[in-house]
Amino acid sequence: MRKGRILTDFISLFYPRICINCNRSLISREEFLCLHCKLNLPTIAFQKIASNHLYKRLQVIGNLNEVHSYLNFNKGGIAQKLLHEIKYKGNEELGVRIGEWFGYYIFNKTIASNIDMIVPIPLHPTKRKRRGYNQSELIARGLSESLKIPCETKLLKRTKYTSTQTKKGKTERWLNVKDIFKIDTNENLENKHVLLVDDVITTGATIESAAHLLNQYGVSRISIACIAAGR
Repeated sequence: MRKGRILTDFISLFYPRICINCNRSLISREEFLCLHCKLNLPTIAFQKIASNHLYKRLQVIGNLNEVHSYLNFNKGGIAQKLLHEIKYKGNEELGVRIGEWFGYYIFNKTIASNIDMIVPIPLHPTKRKRRGYNQSELIARGLSESLKIPCETKLLKRTKYTSTQTKKGKTERWLNVKDIFKIDTNENLENKHVLLVDDVITTGATIESAAHLLNQYGVSRISIACIAAGR
């Protein structure tokens, strides 16, 4: 163990590891973020359903149980930097780790109870091939590891390649994601509590489409988790 740490410190002399947020040099036990930045992550306090703006946005989903995001999102802030690192800079390990951090944050709290499986929102095969991975799956794997709940990465399949939702109106958003998923499993989903995971929720239309399909297969409850959400 000590030899490994010495080797890491030696390598760092030539390839210094720096904090993703503040660019300070990381010491041997730190990863991705320095201790100061990690302790000051802009986590979101767990809210009652009535005051949860994300829940209100998604409450059209049948059997909706709870909805939570991990970090407050501000342009240029730490949440944006972390997500950019995962999504565009190929940092797969960070994707898993931030899922673990999220999982430890919610351990023994509300959405960690009675969940049967964790299901990430899938990418279309073309987009996944181009990127090399699905960032939501990485986060879901981290959540699975820390919460000790199975992660089903092959349950949902994306069948249509969709354009960005950002500049579309409400009707256009729904049409853009209508019937874009299919269930690819023989597993009985009746009476199961599913935690759907996405990296970022913006309009909410994509995750609503996935939840609607799961409800058709008889799930009893759907909870939703994301790293950050736009207002």
